[in-house]
Amino acid sequence: METKNVVRIIAIVLGLILGYFLLKRTGVVPNNKTPITANDGVKIPTTSELATLSVLVIDKIVVSQTPQSGTWLMCMTFSGKKEQQTLFHEPDKEYEGDGITIELNKSLTGIKEKDKITFTCYLDDDEADVCSKAEDQSGGSFFASADGAQKYTFKQGWNYEIFWHMQ
Repeated sequence: METKNVVRIIAIVLGLILGYFLLKRTGVVPNNKTPITANDGVKIPTTSELATLSVLVIDKIVVSQTPQSGTWLMCMTFSGKKEQQTLFHEPDKEYEGDGITIELNKSLTGIKEKDKITFTCYLDDDEADVCSKAEDQSGGSFFASADGAQKYTFKQGWNYEIFWHMQ
């Protein structure tokens, strides 16, 4: 995707977010005749600020070994700065054994290179518990980069690798 298209998409998303906060703050939808000014208390990003923002795509996780025996379910949350968060969970999707590649294809917008991304991974054999009170939980962080991968090792030989790239 070309840089101009990425900037346009980010500008549209930021416009939608800005509209939401104006609606939340004032209770009215702004019309096109009312310009937004610095007096409105809303920071309008500059073009150069918009150009530095990107979308982080978490591509996949390769689960080399799990503490689960038999079949298991997985849930993952990824968080960027502020309130940016995305959840991966396929209800009732069971996995079995080790050496499993799971395509995540989750994204976080407004991420810059070197932003810290935190995550939590949950494994359980019960759908009702997998995203909240799972038997096995792990977590960690990585720093956003053009593309990357990082390995994590936890108790009982639980280890996996997360892959990502920026758009």
